[in-house]
Amino acid sequence: MEKVFSAGQIPPEYDKAKFESLLKRYENAINTLVNGQNIVVTALETSRQVTVGDGIIVVDASASAVTVTLPTAKSANQKRIAFKKIDPGANQVIIAANGSETIDGNATRTISVQYDTLEIVSDGRTWYRY
Repeated sequence: MEKVFSAGQIPPEYDKAKFESLLKRYENAINTLVNGQNIVVTALETSRQVTVGDGIIVVDASASAVTVTLPTAKSANQKRIAFKKIDPGANQVIIAANGSETIDGNATRTISVQYDTLEIVSDGRTWYRY
């Protein structure tokens, strides 16, 4: 008779790391089908370049203003990125377009108030507020 395992149990004959890796790939594939993309949440306290893999960027600007530079609109075609300021301080979160690109016609957009958000999307040529 075959042994039945309950949810969350890994049969002893399986390599745990390989099994968990497989489950993670399935989870990512399902997220991609359901959401259209894997949602990656990144926490920042210092300025940096955004990557195409970023999805939601949570920023703590309590120590100083944080500038987040976007990837090129072409490399991020159809990509949506969300930014959220989580600290109550006066320092701003600055979202900067790459090079001569713009976000709704501006080189930068800022978030100044705690828990405010800014969502943007690329059409392959420029960035737009979502």
